[in-house]
Amino acid sequence: MSDITRTSPTSLDPLMHGALRLPGNTPLYPSHGQGTGMTYIRGDKAEFDAWEALGNEGWNWNSLYPYFKKVERFTHPTAAQVAAGASYDAKVHGDSGPLRTGFPFQLINGTLYETIRTSWRNLCFPINPDVNSGDVRGFTVWPQTVDRDANVREDAARAFLHPVEDRPNLSIFQGTVKKIIWSASVSTCGNSIADGLEYLTTEGETATVSASKEVILSAGALRTPLILEQSGIGNPRESESETLTLASGAQLGSAFWLLLPFSRGSVHIKPSRAIAEPDIDPKFFLIDFDLDLELRAGRLGQKFWDTEPAKALIAPGKPALAYNASDAEWAAYIQRTLVPTNHPIGTASMMSRELGGVVDPKLKVYGTTNVRVVDASVLPLQISGHLTATLYAIAERASDFIKRTWEELDPEQKS
Repeated sequence: MSDITRTSPTSLDPLMHGALRLPGNTPLYPSHGQGTGMTYIRGDKAEFDAWEALGNEGWNWNSLYPYFKKVERFTHPTAAQVAAGASYDAKVHGDSGPLRTGFPFQLINGTLYETIRTSWRNLCFPINPDVNSGDVRGFTVWPQTVDRDANVREDAARAFLHPVEDRPNLSIFQGTVKKIIWSASVSTCGNSIADGLEYLTTEGETATVSASKEVILSAGALRTPLILEQSGIGNPRESESETLTLASGAQLGSAFWLLLPFSRGSVHIKPSRAIAEPDIDPKFFLIDFDLDLELRAGRLGQKFWDTEPAKALIAPGKPALAYNASDAEWAAYIQRTLVPTNHPIGTASMMSRELGGVVDPKLKVYGTTNVRVVDASVLPLQISGHLTATLYAIAERASDFIKRTWEELDPEQKS
């Protein structure tokens, strides 16, 4: 792992008047520079059920719900926080997991809650008591990944790594993974077997680490596809110009989704350096419906700030767009100012091979015996929530898959 957060430019997009920059992985260790907004929203039940409808048996809201609760240690809000807007349903939260969630004390100092809530109600929008119940519709004040009493943000390192980093069976190597090292032999089913990884050390030297059981990639939606393509796994049509031995023919990197669009972009290797950089083509607004939806959302926002009591907060001035701006003016404004919300997914999707998937429902890469992907790149469809909560739940479920696999192969490993 590395202590540097990488950012990557997208390709020039004629529909977006230029290129954008997307952040890559935030380092797990050391625990600094964490880039998430700490928002803890799981997503909507129907969106997770759609994963199973797509062909991923066993992936739905009901199967993930126990893992959402398992990882969480929810801190109930104080009376003052409730008065300031915090609301919750205790039964949908976990109280004994490693990840602390709750409402920061700073919420007490807020004065906007009643104004915002009343304005949305005046527009006939519902009030949602807890968006982590599987229903995300409506106005709410959501919890965060925060240790409220210590007044510090809660990240993966604090919650999961630091408590176990002194274990004798855990070794941490800082560096940047380049590719998977494959065995010269294949399994009886003809699948490739990973022997380990090749990586670049912090001193710039190439080193290797061996894998006795599995290689688990968690490099994120912008980096995992690069490692797989560097290792010879990818879509032959995308990789024919590279010297790759294709292991699975997966449609790698071909579903890069932000928000809930119909447009799809891609992430592929740009191997011009020692460490490959991503060639990102988000293709925002490739489908007209996406731009139309953004336009309607913009008009709704404008309508909200023209609704009492929120309207009283707006000082006189010249708005970026007139209230009666045309659709063409709105479209031009959106294309000029839109930025991504940094929730890339789907670049190594969990789908059938026929649909272009890269991993199966056990998160194992097609065409391999012992390579799994456990990060945002496996999400086949986007969710109406920040990715944090969902990724923790997926990782927890993946750990059960991995333990079960090796317990079945070697029953003596059961603890």
